[in-house]
Amino acid sequence: MEASSEPAPLDQRVAQIAARAERKAELKAASFRWDPVRGRAGAPAIGPGRDQRPLDVLAGDGGKSVFTGLRDDRMRLHRLDQAAAPAPDLVVLTRAHQLPQDPRALGLPDEVWRRLASGVAKLALDISGEGIVHSESYSAGFHRFMQSAGIDPANCVYITQDRAFRDDYLAHRRAQGLAGAPFEVVVYDRFIQSLCAAAHDDGEAIFRRRLQAWAAGGRWPRRRRGPQRTATG
Repeated sequence: MEASSEPAPLDQRVAQIAARAERKAELKAASFRWDPVRGRAGAPAIGPGRDQRPLDVLAGDGGKSVFTGLRDDRMRLHRLDQAAAPAPDLVVLTRAHQLPQDPRALGLPDEVWRRLASGVAKLALDISGEGIVHSESYSAGFHRFMQSAGIDPANCVYITQDRAFRDDYLAHRRAQGLAGAPFEVVVYDRFIQSLCAAAHDDGEAIFRRRLQAWAAGGRWPRRRRGPQRTATG
């Protein structure tokens, strides 16, 4: 008996197309996704030694960062001038390419520096609004800053738009035979994330509705245009 050549039902075809599209999107996003609690895509979850309270993030210089406007109940963002702000788990500096020679010039409380030096709190150098390429002097400036502040580079993460920065930075360290731990590098484009923020809550539902309309042979909705003015002579 010959196998049926009838096409699969529409719902099944739509589901298959959606699954393929979502898988491709996940693979592409994994190349630059960074979760503020879990770390890089694919990294292990928070270790058993850490409680499950929200992560307290301090905006050390008040600039916009990955965490600005982030809607996530696993973290709480605090300003430096905020009264009774809890001790931070993570301190974010957004002007990392303009760090002062003396860390104290940033005006952070002594308790914050003690937490960073002890490793209880981590440091994030957030340049997610720019894609500055790696250079020897650029990364050396970060290491000098951390050394002055008594911060272990292993407790620091550098956030950038430049996808080649991590490989270039590590290759430079290997070529120079530099000792000590490197800082972590993750890629995150704050402008792209901001552009896509409008679809954060219902983007998946919108995608599925449009995909179903396309699979059914329909057309994408067109914007209505007003009356066209023509010149008369």
